Amino acid sequence: MVDVERGGQRVALTKQRVEDCLAAFAARYEQLAGPKATLYAGELLRAIGARGLYGCGRSALALYSATLPRDIVMRTGTDYEHLAFWQYDGDGESYLAGYPREAPGCGKIDISAMVMAGGLAAMRAGLRRADSC
Repeated sequence: MVDVERGGQRVALTKQRVEDCLAAFAARYEQLAGPKATLYAGELLRAIGARGLYGCGRSALALYSATLPRDIVMRTGTDYEHLAFWQYDGDGESYLAGYPREAPGCGKIDISAMVMAGGLAAMRAGLRRADSC
């Protein structure tokens, strides 16, 4: 997984710079590892207007809200077909009633739900294909 976010960085990031670095990483990762990387993104890609997976095979989206609106998914550069995970909680700030806010023994952490069509079976099938290459 490649994590694309500001992370406290205050240097002005251009759309072109982010796109170029992300595409180069994704290509190199696939060359070395076999399967395509998963793109973890959120606010930064929406803010700079980046669209697409840039060579990644699927995405994980951070959005701390009670719903996952299609327009937000699309503005992050992905779609429901390629979305594997939705990080709905950031350090105990979950908005999903009845879903975990903390991990036993760990406390407050970021928590994601798998939203990939086919769930774990689809992920396992993809990993088996990658292992056989």
